[in-house]
Amino acid sequence: LDLGYFGFVAANELITGNALASNVGITEGTAQFSDAGWLKWVHARRILFVAKKTFRHSISWNHINSKGAVYGTKTISIGGKSYKVRLLTGADTSGSEWNTIMYGAHQGYAPPWDNYNDQDLHTDSAHGSGSYSWCQEADGSNRVRRGNSGVANYSGARAPSYTDDHAGWRPCLELVN
Repeated sequence: LDLGYFGFVAANELITGNALASNVGITEGTAQFSDAGWLKWVHARRILFVAKKTFRHSISWNHINSKGAVYGTKTISIGGKSYKVRLLTGADTSGSEWNTIMYGAHQGYAPPWDNYNDQDLHTDSAHGSGSYSWCQEADGSNRVRRGNSGVANYSGARAPSYTDDHAGWRPCLELVN
């Protein structure tokens, strides 16, 4: 299976945002939505769990990267299984994980696999801090981030050291075994 959505997984069935941050060594920023849970996907033949909401705000891409949690160099064990901890790919292209996964979970975009709105996914600044999600890609010397004005309305970049209150950490757990 190349692509599919398997629904919501509660934090107590996988891991909370606070426990993940502690396990990875994420200390920068402000914790939020620790119990928001996960969206389970198959994407490009990989099983992914994507945080439904950002688990931290006021966090820099540099800090996430320093912990090995941007590209999946950090691996952790949860319930006897190994997971790479990383960010979604987020360049505004049809093949990015953001465009497939976050649009797919949103009620207003295709494919309509779930019925969440911007408040549910915390992708709109009207609902508080951490509404941007840092992504993997670079745009020149800056790093891509998505969200803030809705799931599909913003794709931009900021310096990797940037830590305003909208800068959020939305981790992706990629099952290794």
